[in-house]
Amino acid sequence: MLFRSAIGIAGNRFFDPAAIQLLTGKNVAIGIAGNRFFDPFVWDKVHFFQFTYDDQGRVAQAREISDPNAAPGDQTVEFDWDGMRLLAVRAYQGSDPAHRSKVYERTLQYQGNQLVSEDVQFQGKSSKVKYTYNGGRLATAVSEKDPSLDDRSRTVTFR
Repeated sequence: MLFRSAIGIAGNRFFDPAAIQLLTGKNVAIGIAGNRFFDPFVWDKVHFFQFTYDDQGRVAQAREISDPNAAPGDQTVEFDWDGMRLLAVRAYQGSDPAHRSKVYERTLQYQGNQLVSEDVQFQGKSSKVKYTYNGGRLATAVSEKDPSLDDRSRTVTFR
């Protein structure tokens, strides 16, 4: 999963939401995901988010909104990075940082340049996603039952 501010508006090299946010203090970046935890293999409906970027142009935080014109709700998703590697996705309930609770966590593990697994924690339950490679190319992603979305297991084959 890769988020870059340059992808904010496709084909428009003059629009950089991170720079606009820095210069004006206004967040103009609205995006969507197929689920509320940014799981790349699950689509339950369109979820709208207001993005906040870090100083390297990566999404640092996404606050869920009911529609593109709405104020942010009380669910916040935060992203941890190491360069361009996504290390973790954590979701919190509650708009006050001092009184919010973690509702979801997905941590990603790498060997060299390859993503090899993800661990998911949700309401005291856990699941795992394992990635396999064939000749250096991603071949499959196998997910155990994931209680955070629909409690289904999945196998994704990459061709």
